[in-house]
Amino acid sequence: MADTKVSTAGDEDKMAGVKRRPSTMKEACTGPAVGGDHSHVLHLGAKTESSSDNLPEPEREHPYKQAEEVGPGYRVQDIDGCGHGRCVNKDEGSTCSPGGTGQNCKQATGGFAVKAQPSGFVAQGLRDDVYGNKTYTASTRQESSIEQDGMNVALGKTAFQTSSRPDGAASLAVDGNTDTHYHHGSCTHTKGFPGEANPSWWVDLGQSYVIDRVVIFNRQDCCSKRLNPFNIHIGDSDQVSANPKCGGNHQMNLNQPSISVSCQGMKGRYVGVRLPGPYRILTLCEVQVFSDERHFDGCNACSWGWLTRHSSWVVGSTGTPWVKNGVTYDAAKALDGDIGTYWNPQGTDENHNWYIAFDLTVPQTLTRIAVNNYGDTTHDIAAFTLQKSQVGSPYNWEDVLTVTNVQRGTYRRQEFGGFRGTARYWRFLITRTHSGYQPYLTELNLFRISSDINECTRKPCLHGHCVNKDGGYKCTCSPGWTGQNCQQDTDECTRKPCLHGHCVNKDGGYKCICLPGWTGQNCQQGENPSCKRLDIIL
Repeated sequence: MADTKVSTAGDEDKMAGVKRRPSTMKEACTGPAVGGDHSHVLHLGAKTESSSDNLPEPEREHPYKQAEEVGPGYRVQDIDGCGHGRCVNKDEGSTCSPGGTGQNCKQATGGFAVKAQPSGFVAQGLRDDVYGNKTYTASTRQESSIEQDGMNVALGKTAFQTSSRPDGAASLAVDGNTDTHYHHGSCTHTKGFPGEANPSWWVDLGQSYVIDRVVIFNRQDCCSKRLNPFNIHIGDSDQVSANPKCGGNHQMNLNQPSISVSCQGMKGRYVGVRLPGPYRILTLCEVQVFSDERHFDGCNACSWGWLTRHSSWVVGSTGTPWVKNGVTYDAAKALDGDIGTYWNPQGTDENHNWYIAFDLTVPQTLTRIAVNNYGDTTHDIAAFTLQKSQVGSPYNWEDVLTVTNVQRGTYRRQEFGGFRGTARYWRFLITRTHSGYQPYLTELNLFRISSDINECTRKPCLHGHCVNKDGGYKCTCSPGWTGQNCQQDTDECTRKPCLHGHCVNKDGGYKCICLPGWTGQNCQQGENPSCKRLDIIL
């Protein structure tokens, strides 16, 4: 039976699903930096010395207030369950030292310690410890890391499902939010009880990719068993069941929020999740489809990944950086890997064009850009243009990518692709914020592949010379040939080159069959006396 499409591309659900979550705890605080990797510790449930009181107006709630809200890029450290009383904290628990009494030494805080890792970990499973405190176990595999594990090519793409509840649109599985609580507004839902036969969800990647793996985030607040068993289909048909399966019937560990299914070598434009059998209900909180860019870039040994950023890249920016308590919030703060800092340009008019110019020191071929907004809506970026210049100051800026749908009210990383450009000099031009006030840019990341692939190595110009260009090539055809690859013969006889004879077209040229008395390549030499006398008579 054909799958019925319920498209959700462009739904308001996409915007509604990205919003500030309400706080149930006092403001969490950003602790001091640890080491030289810009990591920092957030102690949830207690203020630290570096509290939000030190943040500029308007104050924002720190995004990480509850362990349930730990997002990609963070891992949970050992929890200090001691708090008060004489208690000895240990990995995976605590015991009271002499003089302390009670299971929790009377007053355990149950606080959470979360360490930010720019290279990242993923909070992988919610559980209760021996004291009833909620905590996460951490996975050492960072599913959202493109640098380590490939590119999530499903993010923000058009999604469909066979049926849909009003609050469970298909687009919610590719919105970048891995929250596994359905009522937080970021999970899909097909027809409710009693369900339907073979409910399916699928995403259109826009083009065919070689797939490395598919990561599925299951609903955790209830009903997690509904997902088992499930199938993954990958192929070029928009009818899910018509595409080949990645493996057979998959079973998910219901104690874990996500599962990674290896589909190495499969290729397709559509990736779908299908529940075989009658009376099934499909709920997906996020689906990530990872592809190794080297496969679809036409290169077998390319160097690729998110660039290691350097503050020295910045060669220009708008306005005067804001300074508070000795900290300068300049453009370099958008490159430091710390979401507790940001670029805050002062002294500009509203609805200004704010920019940061970069010198990457060598030409780089970029294909993706990632932006972290501040998350307060007022200073969140709404639209930007990425530009490049082949020369230094004075620059000659060329538009490479224009984005007009950057989401507001979220601190989460937003990635944008679909472009390719090579240059040493780049400019991130913010053309609009959601309020018109100056932007607070928390982080900016650039994804590069190896310098432009030399398409001329495969000799595409059949009858001409190949010139490699940024993102392509150009053929300079030999005389007598035309077409993109110099594959089409030119009919030279149309211009009547044979002055005294008959023209015969040939591949890559022509031949003149001269009249008696005439010679030369174009029958241009010699005279025919009879013809001359005839001319006189005429």
